[in-house]
Amino acid sequence: MAQASGDAQDIPLIDDNLVEDDSPAVPVWMWFALVGVVLALIVIGLVLWVRRTTKDPYGVAAERQEEDQRIAAERAEQARAEERPSRRKGGRRRKK
Repeated sequence: MAQASGDAQDIPLIDDNLVEDDSPAVPVWMWFALVGVVLALIVIGLVLWVRRTTKDPYGVAAERQEEDQRIAAERAEQARAEERPSRRKGGRRRKK
């Protein structure tokens, strides 16, 4: 063990020929990927927020739909009543 530690003392831990001095600590592609992920999360958050705020929390849409169905049924009943022939007195008489 003493001989191995003595031999290893002359070998540096990092090869200086392989290290680039001008390279950034974080690669540029990683910055672009990070910015893309953050923008995607922001867009997803905005979509969810808009959908949640425009949703009908009090059930007003369901009440309106029921009321519209009731009104449509009343109008259909009125239309049916108007289609029935009614006997009126008077009016024009045909000449024979």
